[in-house]
Amino acid sequence: MNASARGRTLRVGVGDRLVSALELHLPEGWVPYGDGTDEDEALFFDGPMRLRVLLRSLPRAGIDIEVGNTGDSPVLVDSPVLVLETPGPQLPWLAGATGRVLLPGADGGGVWRQWRGNCSIAQEGAEQGGIAVLGGPAWVPPGMALGVGWRLEPSSTGNLPEDPAWLPESCFLPVGEAMVLRAPDSALTAPGLSVQQVDDDTVLTGPAGVHRVTLSDARGTTGFEVGWHPPLAVVAMTAAALTPDAGQAAWLDLGASEFVRRRDLPWLDNLDRLLGASLESPNMWGVLAGFRAAVLTDLPVRAEAETAAHSLIASQPDSDLGPILFALGEEQLRPRGGLSGPSADWWGVLMRDDDRLRDRVLEWVDHGRITSAPPIHGARGVALASLWLATRERGADLPVVAQAVDRTTSRLLAINAREPDGEELAWLTLAAAFRAER
Repeated sequence: MNASARGRTLRVGVGDRLVSALELHLPEGWVPYGDGTDEDEALFFDGPMRLRVLLRSLPRAGIDIEVGNTGDSPVLVDSPVLVLETPGPQLPWLAGATGRVLLPGADGGGVWRQWRGNCSIAQEGAEQGGIAVLGGPAWVPPGMALGVGWRLEPSSTGNLPEDPAWLPESCFLPVGEAMVLRAPDSALTAPGLSVQQVDDDTVLTGPAGVHRVTLSDARGTTGFEVGWHPPLAVVAMTAAALTPDAGQAAWLDLGASEFVRRRDLPWLDNLDRLLGASLESPNMWGVLAGFRAAVLTDLPVRAEAETAAHSLIASQPDSDLGPILFALGEEQLRPRGGLSGPSADWWGVLMRDDDRLRDRVLEWVDHGRITSAPPIHGARGVALASLWLATRERGADLPVVAQAVDRTTSRLLAINAREPDGEELAWLTLAAAFRAER
């Protein structure tokens, strides 16, 4: 592999279809030894500390890192951070003994996997989101070294690698449902949760929200998140009460209603007030709320919603609004042009049907996989994937996409269970509206 050192950064050209290059960023104080690199090795030092990097070539590309202490006293070192450059998305789970970055691709993708070490996700600086290969600051005893190893593993089956067998089928569930882990030769730490042992299974229950769990076994300690959530309608009602955006509040209030309270005058008066405020200075959610209210209530707001929609689409033809209204049956409001920007995702779902689009749909919901960061595309990705499901009659891919959408929806609901984000809940409400049309 082609490697070059510049200051505290080692850049390595990998040249694989999954990983084009990687960069190892060293903490303050480290300097290259000599020119720092040769064909398969790089050396750095910082006082008594030595850092050696061994590079592994294709077909099993990888990197090994040793941080050694030649001095007489223990030294606390900050972790180097490894950053991957890839042509496609990255789904990192960097959690101590378990370290992997799933690399989805049209041909099945692969994984960048830790085979020894103790990693975490970098939280600060320009390398935020990269791999902290030592897991954070680590003590190195005198005369000793810490070792880290990562390898690139292309898929041999055409699918992304499976999750560990001990991981629950779903890490995020409705409140009241029990979560089962099958890891008999391990110890579990789950603060704030109820933990019961049933034969070889560990059964967890807990309150709404996201909780961190650690599992320790012969490989080391792995951390991951689990969570529980109320129904969407309950979280949406809370978000509607908290958001300062009148359009969001109206949309969420309509979406949260288990049934439309046509004769509930206080509710209708409040909805009418919210719609009036939102349509004076309209945004997408206010317009969508106006159209929904015109169908589900007797409020005379359709003409005002149409006027606001035309104005918004004329000023922002590439926004989300045009194709969303089209998808909801308002075909006369389809904008001219509008095939770029945010709208391109929606028109792609409505007008295309190919494997590349299917891969993109799964990308919008992180393939339903566990990761160390919140879902990359948030609830908007769930809405897009839900529209894809709603517009497909049949196909072998439907169950795979549906499972990924359900998992990511549950995760987002758990994330928002305690302090809901109005924008995220608005997208989740739209996603539920699409799927209700199936």
